[in-house]
Amino acid sequence: MSSEFEELLFADAIVKKVEIKEISPCTADPERIKFWAQADKPLGDVLPILYLAIPNAKYSEKLGALSYMYQQHLITIFANGRITMTYVKDRNEANQLVEEARRLINRAIIYLKTHGKPNPEAVQAKKELTATKIYELLPKTNCKMCGEQSCFTFAAKLLNGEKTLGDCPPLDSKEYSNYKFQIERMMNPIKLK
Repeated sequence: MSSEFEELLFADAIVKKVEIKEISPCTADPERIKFWAQADKPLGDVLPILYLAIPNAKYSEKLGALSYMYQQHLITIFANGRITMTYVKDRNEANQLVEEARRLINRAIIYLKTHGKPNPEAVQAKKELTATKIYELLPKTNCKMCGEQSCFTFAAKLLNGEKTLGDCPPLDSKEYSNYKFQIERMMNPIKLK
């Protein structure tokens, strides 16, 4: 199904507008901005889906919030539809980031409508994912091809979103392809189209 067709099919469910409400200087760099925006509907039902789809996301059901790094921006999406972003160059970049977030959220909404809510065990399993669990599936050669001193350091940076599986060339070999697949499934069990 094309994304345009899906958006038509689920027109009543998707987010049509995310409006930037307030812009202020970024705490980390006063030359940049941070802002908060508001989606035109609550987003609580899609937070678990986004958590399972974004490899470095952190999620708190209690707070109703999901945070993740995208490029150099810290993005937080709240159950009530509020969205915050930091370290943004200017208003044009803010508008672009808001649109990208809206499209990501809509893909999660479409996933929810077509697949239902994710299994709570999957959410819990991702919360329990550690660098050690990832390390156990790595080649453990400490070859440094990823730019790190050890496979464990690579595992920690992979978990935090500072590295990708593509940064470890040995994982692309036939010998480790199954391990790569397992790590991928642990880090983001849901793939959003």
